[in-house]
Amino acid sequence: LKDYKINAQPMFSWCKSEMTVPNIQSITVNEAHSSNPPPVVVATVNVRSSLNPTTIKNEVCMITIAHHNNFPIDQPAPRPQFQKHFCGYTRPKSQNWPVDIKARHEEFKITKIVKADSERELLSWFLATFKSIDPDLIVVNDANDCQLDVIWDRINNSNISNWSCLGRLKFRNKNKWKWDNVIIGRMVCDVKG
Repeated sequence: LKDYKINAQPMFSWCKSEMTVPNIQSITVNEAHSSNPPPVVVATVNVRSSLNPTTIKNEVCMITIAHHNNFPIDQPAPRPQFQKHFCGYTRPKSQNWPVDIKARHEEFKITKIVKADSERELLSWFLATFKSIDPDLIVVNDANDCQLDVIWDRINNSNISNWSCLGRLKFRNKNKWKWDNVIIGRMVCDVKG
């Protein structure tokens, strides 16, 4: 980058640092080859939903995230493959909480479990957690039909304000976009076979 200016507060992106250049000619590709590519932040996201019998729409009931913040892309996967696990859940509107819900939490020692009182609260937790992880690569199974599209549809329907942190660019209005338009700046690996 030539003649760049570091923005004190990122205005156009969710990135930790943001720079402005006067024109496109100020950006050139560095032809020097590095011996090792930098490691990436990887987040694996898994969603479970339930069909609401009244609205006939899927509602998100559980989201799990496993992540590694220093994953090498040019070497075998590290062991363990993920450093932290998160699980947020809520109940479908038509169901009651199980009586032994707190006792069940004790079974899971390595996973941080978050109970949300509503789907909206669960999605807000997910966005806050996702933003703090700030993954470079998102690994999902069936992004178009079961995972990222369901999350995006429910975030869109719930009118949650910080929705654009799914990607790296800040957007003001949704414009009926699909999830893959919003997630700009992050790589997605769909492992659906």
